[in-house]
Amino acid sequence: MVRLVRPEVCPEPEYELLHPVWSRHVDPDPVAVDALVPELNDNPARTVVAPMSGDETAATEAWKVHVADEVPDVCIHEDGINEWPETLGG
Repeated sequence: MVRLVRPEVCPEPEYELLHPVWSRHVDPDPVAVDALVPELNDNPARTVVAPMSGDETAATEAWKVHVADEVPDVCIHEDGINEWPETLGG
């Protein structure tokens, strides 16, 4: 079984407005994103890390930090969560 970790990288007001119940807030500041790396590197095997953001921009920046810090199995959701209704068919 694969475990999925989904940090939502966005400003606090945006996160409080609307977020998936299974997400975890992470401030988009690179220092905050980088501070998450030790925890992500401590995940068990078969864990996929998929940072999310509304329009994919902050998630892409978080992905770059995680890849540079050698966090294993990091990916992003194409187009960000704002496009999920369109992607999932309304």
